[in-house]
Amino acid sequence: MFVRNLTFKSTNLGDNVSLMLCFTPPVQTLYKDQFPVAWKVTTLAARGRSVMNATYVSQLGFSASQVGEGSLVTAGNYTPIDVGESTTLQLDNTANPPVYHWTDPEPRKGLTSVQAVNGTGQYSGIGLGFITDLDGPNEDFNSAIMYPQVGAGLAVTAEFTPVLSAYVALDYQETQMIRADIQSVAPIWTKNLLSLGASTTIVITKNAMGGYEAQQIGANVGEVDDGVDGTEIPKSIDWFDGQTRVYCATLSFPSSYSVQSSLKTLSEHLLKKGYGVRLVFKGKTTEARIHLVLPMNTSCNQAEKEVLGFIEGHEYHTRGAIVARDGEVMAWTIGRLSLWASISPATPDWYASQKAIPDFAEVLGKEYAGALEGAQGNTNGDVNEKTANGTANGYLAPDAAPQVPAPVSYGKTRTPARKASAMNLSAA
Repeated sequence: MFVRNLTFKSTNLGDNVSLMLCFTPPVQTLYKDQFPVAWKVTTLAARGRSVMNATYVSQLGFSASQVGEGSLVTAGNYTPIDVGESTTLQLDNTANPPVYHWTDPEPRKGLTSVQAVNGTGQYSGIGLGFITDLDGPNEDFNSAIMYPQVGAGLAVTAEFTPVLSAYVALDYQETQMIRADIQSVAPIWTKNLLSLGASTTIVITKNAMGGYEAQQIGANVGEVDDGVDGTEIPKSIDWFDGQTRVYCATLSFPSSYSVQSSLKTLSEHLLKKGYGVRLVFKGKTTEARIHLVLPMNTSCNQAEKEVLGFIEGHEYHTRGAIVARDGEVMAWTIGRLSLWASISPATPDWYASQKAIPDFAEVLGKEYAGALEGAQGNTNGDVNEKTANGTANGYLAPDAAPQVPAPVSYGKTRTPARKASAMNLSAA
C-alpha cells in the first residue's frame, strides 16, 4: 500500500476561482456506465495565499452509494477490498429500514482486478473509492468512481489506475457525480499518482492570456534532475502493485546531451496517458532504457506504437530510435511474491491485454506451490463460488414448517463516519 500527499497552492490570482480534483482513469466506459466523483473542491482566493491538501491511499473499497439531488453521491456502508478480491452487495430486508451490507471479500484466483456483485435483487448504485486511515480513528471512505445503475446479479469489475485531474472554474461540489460534458474542458494538471513521489506540491498561477496554469514542484518517479548521469531512477513503493504487464525498450538519440531532455518530454506525454514510467540512464551515452507499466486493457504492442508515434511527431531534439525492446508479463503472484515471464513481438502475449494470471500451481508444480501456499498462510486458496445474489444452496420444501430466520451477519461491513443515511448501520 502506498500514500501520495498532494498540496495545491496559489498566491494573488486576481480572481476567486474554484479548484476541483477528480479521478479520470483511462478506461473506455468512463462517462458511459461509470462516472468520476468530485473528490476535493475549494476556492482559490483572488488575494493572498490559498492552500489545499489532499491525500490518496491505495487501499481500495466499495460502497453502497446513491445519487441524490444535484447529482450528489452519498456513500453508504462500505468494505475494504484488495486487488484480486470480490465482494457481494446484499440487502437485509429483515431490518427496518432495510440495510445494505457487503459479504467479506474473497480471493479470485489468478486475477488482479477488484469486483463487486450486485446481489440485492434490484438496481443499485455502487461506488469505487479508497479508504484513508484504515482501522484508525479518522477512517474515511473517499468516493472516486460511481456506477449509478448496476443491474441485479451484475458485477462491477475494475482495475483502478489512480490518474488524478485538476480543473479550475467549474461549478461542482464535493461528492458530486461528474457528467460527460466535462470532456470538452481541459484540466490544468493530470498525473498518474503512481508516477509521483510521496509528497508533491502543485503551484497554480494565472498567465498573461488570462488562463490558469499548474506547475509541479518536485520530480516524478520517472524523471531525473539535470546533471545526474549513470544512475537508475528509484522506483516507487509497490511499483508493480496491481499491474501485470510491462513494456521495456532501449532508445537511442542523436547525442548524449539530448537524452535527458528528450526522455523528459516523452515521459510527460506517457504519464498523461496513464502509463507508469521508469527510466534507466547509461552514463554519458546516447542510449537509455525505458520501462512502461501498462494501463488496463493496453498491450505491449500498443505501448510501442504510442512511443513511436510521439517520437515521429515531434521536433529533432526528441527524435530517437528503438534499438531493442521486450516486455514482461506476470505469470503468477501470491502475497508479495510474484514471477514474471519475458515476452517479445514473437509471442502472443505481446499483443494481448488480458489480465488473467495462471494458477501458480501450474507454473511451479502442485507440490512446491502447496508448500508455498502453506507458508503464506493459505492466501491463495480456492474461491468459494456463490450465486450473484448470495443465496445459499438449498430451500425449504413447500410443506416444511416455518422457521425463524437466523440473524443476518454484516461481516466486515463498515459504516461511514459522515453523512448518516438510511443506508448506514444503526448504532447498537
